[in-house]
Amino acid sequence: MTGKSVSALIAENEALRVKLEDSEEILHAIRSGQVDSLVIMGDAGEQIFTLQGADQAYRILVENMSEGALTVNPDGMIIYANKRFADMLKVPLEKVIGTSLYLWIASGSQQILRSLLAMGAGNNSRRELHLVASDNLELPTQVSASFPAIQGVDHVIFLLVTDLSEINEFKKREQELTRSASVFTNASEGILITDACGNIVDVNAAFTRITSYTREEVLGRNPKILGTSRQDKQFFTVLWGDLKEKGHWSGEIWNRRKNGEMYVEMLKISALCDNNGTVLQYIGMFSDITAMKEHEKYLEHTAYYDSLTNLPNRVLLSDRMQQGMVQSLRRERPLAVVFLDLDGFKAINDKHGHAVGDRLLITLSSRMKATLREGDTLSRIGGDEFVALLLDIDNIAGCEPTLKRLLAATAQAVQIDNLVLQVTASLGVTIYPQEADIQADQLVRQADQAMYQAKITGKNRFCVFDPTLDTSLRSYHVSLERIQRAIIHREFVLYYQPKVNMRTGVVIGAEALIRWQHPEKGLLLPAEFLPLIEDHPLIVELGDWVIDNALMQIEIWAAHGLFLSVSINISARQLQQAGFVDRVRSLLAAHPTVIPGFLEMEILENSALQDLIRVSHVIDECRTLGVLFALDDFGTGYSSLTYLKRLPVKWLKIDQSFVRDMLDDPDDLSILTGVLSLAQAFRREVIAEGVETVAHGAMLLQLGCELAQGYGIARPIPAAALPGWVLNWRNEPAWNNLLPVIHADLPLLFASTEHRAWVATIESFLRGERVAPMPLDHHACRFGAWLDAVPTARHEMQPVIKAIAPLHLKIHDIAAELLELHSPSQNTEELARVAELDQLMEMLLEQLILLNGSSAP
Repeated sequence: MTGKSVSALIAENEALRVKLEDSEEILHAIRSGQVDSLVIMGDAGEQIFTLQGADQAYRILVENMSEGALTVNPDGMIIYANKRFADMLKVPLEKVIGTSLYLWIASGSQQILRSLLAMGAGNNSRRELHLVASDNLELPTQVSASFPAIQGVDHVIFLLVTDLSEINEFKKREQELTRSASVFTNASEGILITDACGNIVDVNAAFTRITSYTREEVLGRNPKILGTSRQDKQFFTVLWGDLKEKGHWSGEIWNRRKNGEMYVEMLKISALCDNNGTVLQYIGMFSDITAMKEHEKYLEHTAYYDSLTNLPNRVLLSDRMQQGMVQSLRRERPLAVVFLDLDGFKAINDKHGHAVGDRLLITLSSRMKATLREGDTLSRIGGDEFVALLLDIDNIAGCEPTLKRLLAATAQAVQIDNLVLQVTASLGVTIYPQEADIQADQLVRQADQAMYQAKITGKNRFCVFDPTLDTSLRSYHVSLERIQRAIIHREFVLYYQPKVNMRTGVVIGAEALIRWQHPEKGLLLPAEFLPLIEDHPLIVELGDWVIDNALMQIEIWAAHGLFLSVSINISARQLQQAGFVDRVRSLLAAHPTVIPGFLEMEILENSALQDLIRVSHVIDECRTLGVLFALDDFGTGYSSLTYLKRLPVKWLKIDQSFVRDMLDDPDDLSILTGVLSLAQAFRREVIAEGVETVAHGAMLLQLGCELAQGYGIARPIPAAALPGWVLNWRNEPAWNNLLPVIHADLPLLFASTEHRAWVATIESFLRGERVAPMPLDHHACRFGAWLDAVPTARHEMQPVIKAIAPLHLKIHDIAAELLELHSPSQNTEELARVAELDQLMEMLLEQLILLNGSSAP
């Protein structure tokens, strides 16, 4: 009967149409004698059957109710019950009738039932109580009781029992539908729903936000309105194949917004089917991932290409060499690796500055690349060093024309502004395959050695790698026996570079730096001999010599009244060598007057520390002896955060490459501030290397870094000269009153670096050396945002701000005008504007110095 309409004829053919859910009203009408007959009607109005008499009508209706129905006497004895009530108790109907209703009521609901049955005739009431089914599980119900006056029947109570768990389940489903509707409406992903034919029946707000199409514009239309030609027919064949076979598809797809702009989205389509598997609807959910894709493309380019010249970097070169070597073997056609180093570039860079040097490298890179064939590779691997990969050659003689073109391209003069600059190149060449099995990095080293031979034989030429000559040169110049003899003959010496507190002027220590006083070649720097023994036991022997001599020097200085700590560099091999702690203990014992804390050991952050747990234990053992540790060249290796977390060091030494260029390179300045924040977070002290000028020191002090070393403080000097230097050294007056800026004023420190780099980029574009930079609104740059946000309450800054704000705006306006005015041949107006921009930049830098001074807390 469920789901059918019921017509109750009441009081002589008066029709009362109700749903089955209103059965309680019908029962009340029947029990009260208002109904003489009952007609059961179908949904279409057809008569199913007719019952005459209230009793018969009552029984038919009760037996088909969705509620439990029963008749009990005042003591709770069940006189009658329908099948629905028995089903609630999970027992046959015959086991219910004749039993006490109290048997089926939970103990906590017994009193509720007792009060309900005691209400008496003429009352109607509802109560919630729990039934106990045959499986001892409680069922929450609502019981409606009525006490009718039926002729011939005394004290009969009618009860209707409603299963509340079913009502709760209905409410739960209703809530789920409400939540689903909310998710559809408020989801950040775009959602569209189509019918089985693919016509859109609904979309959410995110769909409109991403595509710019309103709901009304797309209803009834096919999603093809969003399509582009980026996907071919095969793409959609696979898509529809997955939908039919699996019921879902997901992947990336290019679509087009209402304005025609293309975007890429991550899309998931699901088919909604009925119980027979027939598709009713398709639901698509998508996110706009265009920005993420563009960022991935940028990161990929950064990872594989040199940022200055846009040439492949060392990583991409390695990959192309691996592919080229495989291809060479398969085709039986040799390849050549050419190592190129510019002659005289360093002198130009030192004399005219990095900006001129960079422009020279860009021009020469373009010229050299133009000399190569399609398919060859020119890579910049650092500084003024390049590697060319020449594929599919006949032999060395076959690539000679290319080598001569490379030499000619580099030797041609380059005009930069009013300067006419000229360099040459030294080339080293090696060929693959060779008789012995060889790796790509070995080929580069061979070409590098051949290049060195070209330099020492006159420069501006190329030399071919000769394995026999290479062996003899190694044994003649830098053999292991020669280094061993140098140790025995005491040819190695230690120089010391002071470390100072720039704010207080206190000398806090010195770093011991090894030199080779070669009898024939003079004073050699570590780079000329240490790489040869990095993986040889000699590095351990030499390292022990350094520790011993540093301790001896501490003793000598102390005897003359100079108490100074000394830091030494420890190689990865020496630190991880068995017995290292015992050797340190023995060396300390050999110098009993030295306080162990005056010995500090610096670990290169880019060292190959294979076993960090073991190294950490070694450091801890040395610390128990009193020896302290620092992490050197921090930020240059691959495991900076891992080393910082795992190694119990006291100091971080910021690599000089970040410090040296921080005044001109915003990226280096950002890295530097990040390292300082990391050090603060990990509670490490920081020492900055590479302080070359007063400006470097001033910037570091304002960033909160007080400890430093570098050529701007002192070059490495002999041990005997250090006491006199300490006695006479005074910190720069400009450093005395500099305090760290507050975090909110960091844009002030970045302003000079960022604007200097930004203007240089614009001028580089105007010279045709770079692509056009994006115009930058003066509110959008970091300094402009700071100016907009600085509170007027900071009265000490207001006079400088009033002077600098219009100057800052003028620089941005001129830059924007220059980008619009630019033409391949610079016109007179453009050149004049460039000069004006340079002049304004100088004024801005002067004002920034004043502003930085007024921002000190």
